[in-house]
Amino acid sequence: MRFVDKEEIKSILDRHGVENGVNLRVVRSTKSLIRVVCDEGCPFVLLAIKDGSNIRFKIKTFRDEHSCVIVYKNRKASTKWLAFQFKEKVQEAPKFKITEMRKEIEREFKVHVSSHKCKRAKRRIMQEMEGSFKDEFGKLETYFSELRISNSVEFQTRFIC
Repeated sequence: MRFVDKEEIKSILDRHGVENGVNLRVVRSTKSLIRVVCDEGCPFVLLAIKDGSNIRFKIKTFRDEHSCVIVYKNRKASTKWLAFQFKEKVQEAPKFKITEMRKEIEREFKVHVSSHKCKRAKRRIMQEMEGSFKDEFGKLETYFSELRISNSVEFQTRFIC
């Protein structure tokens, strides 16, 4: 399996950690290498190195064994991760309640998160949506001005001649 960059590896490992209830941490990270282990000292290890002929990372060592206990307070369940997980639901229903979000996280991922963290994740999603709406509105204004210019030129050529 090949990855574009270290950020892609980290995001996949964050999801793996939250879904499996383990705290993973990066032990070593350089331009050409990333090594990840489990916090509890179990045999889990992932070593990814840059491919010599390519700029992508490939997995050299991967041992997916955990002897640790399931962690219910996982620090990898960040606001960024929560926003990624609930983006579609909040976009479909902007009045999606924080309590429902929290219950769904506990039911699906068996992770305890605070209400405040859920609020920050929802605020992040709403700000992204608002930014995209402002961008679209700006494009609409430009479109109207171009339309006015083109229509006025067409009007002048039809009725002045």
